[in-house]
Amino acid sequence: MASLKKIWLSGNKFTGKIPDSLAKVPNLMELHLENNQFSGPIPAFPQKTLNSFDLSNNNLEGEIPESLSKFPGSSFGGNDGLCGKLINKECNSPPAAPVAASAPEEEETSNKVLIMVVIVFVMIVLLVLTSVMSARRKEDFNVLGKENLGDVVEVHVPNSSHRRVMESSRKGIGGSRRGSQQCRSLMGDLVMVNEEKGTFGLPDLMKAAAEVLGNGGLGSAYKAVLGNGMSVVVKRMREMNRLGRDGFDAEIKMIGRIRHRNLLTPLAYHYRKEEKLIVSQYIPKGSLLYALHGEKFIIVAISLLLSFWLALPRPTSPLVLLPLL
Repeated sequence: MASLKKIWLSGNKFTGKIPDSLAKVPNLMELHLENNQFSGPIPAFPQKTLNSFDLSNNNLEGEIPESLSKFPGSSFGGNDGLCGKLINKECNSPPAAPVAASAPEEEETSNKVLIMVVIVFVMIVLLVLTSVMSARRKEDFNVLGKENLGDVVEVHVPNSSHRRVMESSRKGIGGSRRGSQQCRSLMGDLVMVNEEKGTFGLPDLMKAAAEVLGNGGLGSAYKAVLGNGMSVVVKRMREMNRLGRDGFDAEIKMIGRIRHRNLLTPLAYHYRKEEKLIVSQYIPKGSLLYALHGEKFIIVAISLLLSFWLALPRPTSPLVLLPLL
């Protein structure tokens, strides 16, 4: 291309734009493209060696480059779309500025709409997740002992010296009074071991408003507010299946006999092979973990040997005793 000096392509009916590569031929002296059908703007030809130039009778448009002002106006004749001082035709300013100004506004509006859609979607997802979690927690508490709820209506122990269980049952157990050993053989009972705070039955727990306190290694803890306003904690044990009925009863009976101002003994318990429930009084902010770390509403399950806890110094708040594994 460096040795190319003359290009004569006139009268060949060429179409399309004039190649920009022609403006890069360094030693171009003559360029004749007249009587064709070239369209579009004229490239700026910077070659100082160019002395013969003709683009007449094409379909070119736009302003004639300043670098070609040395050629006569006849070199550009027959192109109705061309303008410039060379052919005494004023060029109109393109109305592109308003379009360019509106583009950022449209983009900004589109971004705002997208952000609002994302925010609404996230809020809907959070609302659905909250509803599902709340429903699961409520369902998780409501299934406690529901299988045997129809069997037991009330459990009552008159006093510690004559400890016995009174049950009303739809299966004929009804109004009979039996010893504690005979009542504990039933799979759907709630046995009271400490009635200093009053007596209640499994139906009372089922009707109570429940709140999940937390989950531990042995199971889940729930706060339940009974109809009389008393708040209790229900510890639902699932990982204690190694304990048989007799062993579990023995552990609870031993713990129930303990009386100490710094120990919180169970109020009642419920035994089933699949799970066990231990009911104790609810003490707000009364766990050892809260006293040590300041966390709220956490129930700590501590298994202690009798000889061990007697040797302990006075704790900061009542401890919850649970059966030994």
